[in-house]
Amino acid sequence: MHENKTMRNRELMRDYRRELREAFENSTYETREKLINGMLAKSRPRFDVSYEYAVRMMNTMIRDGKPCPMRRPRKQAMWNEIREHVERIVNRRKCPIYKAVAIVLAEQTASRYYLSYNQASKILYHENRNRRSHSAN
Repeated sequence: MHENKTMRNRELMRDYRRELREAFENSTYETREKLINGMLAKSRPRFDVSYEYAVRMMNTMIRDGKPCPMRRPRKQAMWNEIREHVERIVNRRKCPIYKAVAIVLAEQTASRYYLSYNQASKILYHENRNRRSHSAN
């Protein structure tokens, strides 16, 4: 789980820096909030879930036919997107769910970041802070 969050945080930081650089180059920077919200909507990160957890969720949602057990709308949307990819691969390649999950996590990207502005802002703050403290040593 920790590896997935680290990967997500690095991707988020990379995408933020790219958006910031483009905004300054094109003279379109307005506010940090607009920049982050735009980045969250248009970036295409990897899914930040573990394979084992994704297999359990897909077995619950696809094999057992139950709705997504997550309560938060962003997490529900993320799991529903993963489910759509997995179902498509299962139908196309006639493979079991666990193989389709591996393919999705390895080859597909999410349509957006499933984070709120506040979550993303906190992650970016901590990533910048951690980076500075490591470079000072």
